[in-house]
Formats: sequence, structure tokens, C-alpha cells
Amino acid sequence: MKTYVRLWLLVCIIFTYEYLALNRFPELSILHWIQIHGYLPDFKLNTLPGKRISMVLGIAGFAIMLLTNFYSFRKRLFSGNRSMGSLAGWLNFHIFCGLVGPTLILFHTDFKIGGLVAISFWSMVISFSSGVIGRYFYLQITSSKKELEQSSETCWGNFKNNYSRVQGNLKSEQIDQQLLLIQNKVLSVAGAAQFEEQGIMQAIFGSLTGDLRLRFALPGITSTLPARSDYLLKTFAILRRRAKYLSQFQQVMGYWHSFHMPFAFLMYGFAIIHIITALIMMVPET
Repeated sequence: MKTYVRLWLLVCIIFTYEYLALNRFPELSILHWIQIHGYLPDFKLNTLPGKRISMVLGIAGFAIMLLTNFYSFRKRLFSGNRSMGSLAGWLNFHIFCGLVGPTLILFHTDFKIGGLVAISFWSMVISFSSGVIGRYFYLQITSSKKELEQSSETCWGNFKNNYSRVQGNLKSEQIDQQLLLIQNKVLSVAGAAQFEEQGIMQAIFGSLTGDLRLRFALPGITSTLPARSDYLLKTFAILRRRAKYLSQFQQVMGYWHSFHMPFAFLMYGFAIIHIITALIMMVPET
């Protein structure tokens, strides 16, 4: 996902530069340079809505938004076909298109959003924003509780072996006591130490704050521990927490779908109306 985010940021930088150049310093524009060298037809380089560049951005943005639906097709129609790639990979592509599409459409509007298109635009913003949040929830439920518990025990076993090997001069009882203290401390930092039943909001809050604490507090715990302790303990704690909150996050995903999907349909519906209206009332390029 990091690669997709970097690529999206690169798209934002390039389009922001080109937008500012066309509107303020045309001689610095990449499109202007391409045009004067004869690689682009001679038309006015104008970013205003309804003009050629704006139309191209709108078409490209809408087409990219349509590509987000490939994730839904993969999940619903080809769920058992692993040759078509993993669902996690398709989800990342889904989110990437949900970032790039609205970015192009924002430039398509020349940052002037009003009228009928505003309904589609803000539905799109809500849809892709909730999609980014939904990815976090989805990643919490990609494995069964048994798989999560087995994986967490494997991580703990690897850490325990490394720790016991380094602390070979201590008695086994002392090592076990220290391991128990480390385990309780790490699980507490990750938000997975409480064993009483937690509600949905407690699960979300505990998971998010646990991630922040693991990022900033864990290095202090593992600074004097054997190599790879940071990775093993962090993975162990997250897997244990995911197993603990699995049922809560499954409920969250059900609520999330009920919120996310109507905005997606609203976005496409008003976008199609906007496209048809624009084609009917199209102003000739000047």
C-alpha cells in the first residue's frame, strides 16, 4: 500500500505543478512545452471547467473511479480463484483508484464545486474517505480466530527462544517470570491485556490507541532485548489483539458497508447525470 500512496502523492505533485504553471506561468508548463514542440494539437491550454483539459481530466477521473469496482467483482464473483491475485492486493488497488480518481476530478472542476456536481463530488469524497478507514477494519478480520491465535503463539515462541538463549545464565523460573512480565507489558501497550468483554467502540478505540502506543512505547521496552524482539513482540501483540476483537470488528464491517455503499451509488448516479448534461450542453472549444 505504501507504493500506491507514494504514487498518488506523485500524481498530486505533478498535477498541482502543472495547474499552477498553466494558470500563472505558462512558459513553465509541461503541456505548453509539449505543444510548442509539435507533440500536442494547437488548442488553448485552459483549465476552466468545460474546456478540453478539464474534459480529459473528468473522463480520466471517472474512468479510474469505475476501476474501483474490479475489487468488488473479484471479491463476489471470483472469491475462490487465487490465480486472480489476493483480495488484499485488490483492496489496495481499489483504494489507490479511489484516491487518484477524486484527485483528477478535483482538478477537472478547477476547484469550483457547486450545483448538481457538488452532490456527486462530496458523495465521492465521503465514499473514498470511508474506504480508507474501512481498509483498517477489513485487515482486522482477514483471518479466523484460530489462525490468529496460532500465529501469535508462533511469534511468542520465537521470541521466547531468543530471550532464553541470551539469558542462559538465569534459572528457568527466573526466565519464565521475566517473560510473563514482558508479555503483560506488551499486551497492555497494544490494548490487548483486558480480558473482559469489550463493546464495539472500546474495540475501535483500544485498537487505534494500541497502534500508537506500540509505535512510540515499544522501542523503550525492547531496547535491552535480543535482536528482532521489536518485530516479534509487535506482531505477537497485534495478532493477539485482533483475535480478542475479531467479533467486534466483524460487526463494524457490517455497519461500515451499510454506510459506504449508498454514497458510492449516489456518486455514480449524479456523476452520470452530470456527464449526460455536459454532453448535451457542451460548449465548443475556443
